[in-house]
Amino acid sequence: MEALLQFRSKLRIREFSEGYTLYKTLTRRGASKVRWIKAVFFSVLGIGMIVMLAGVRFHFEQLPVCTVVLLICMQMGTYYFVLVPRQEKLRGEHLYKSSRLLSKECEMTWYPDHFTVINAFEKLNRSYREITDCLESEQIILLSGGEGKKAVMIAKKCLSPEQYDCLVGILKEKCGRQYRVLPGRRKVHGS
Repeated sequence: MEALLQFRSKLRIREFSEGYTLYKTLTRRGASKVRWIKAVFFSVLGIGMIVMLAGVRFHFEQLPVCTVVLLICMQMGTYYFVLVPRQEKLRGEHLYKSSRLLSKECEMTWYPDHFTVINAFEKLNRSYREITDCLESEQIILLSGGEGKKAVMIAKKCLSPEQYDCLVGILKEKCGRQYRVLPGRRKVHGS
């Protein structure tokens, strides 16, 4: 079978970290949704406390309670909005640093019905039907799904403009609605 596209790709730590965070968001959609609900809840509760503190019918004995609740809301909002996403990014960086496999260059070949990823240690054959999510971000293209929900990350910097256009065409045709570009995140490839 004749290949539609062939190129080499190598991920840097920043690209892998971004891909890991995206992958975790995809695989834990329920947990991510709950995290956002909690963050919004604590934000709204905090705004309510501010309104109570500034309210017309304010009683002095409410001040300590409102202040404590406001501080707790600010702390929990910061935890869910800032610290949890940062923790996932740091976990991705740690995984990259501790794995010899992730920093290896791999060769990717795209055929009409499947694609292969080959590096020094393994060979992965994946059918387009197995892909459950295909996301394009600023630095990477993430393909998720298949055996064990493994993810394939493609560094956009490794693609020439012609290769990028060909790959995006293949993914749009084969993956259909699973192919999505994150809003405001498209960056010129090869830079």
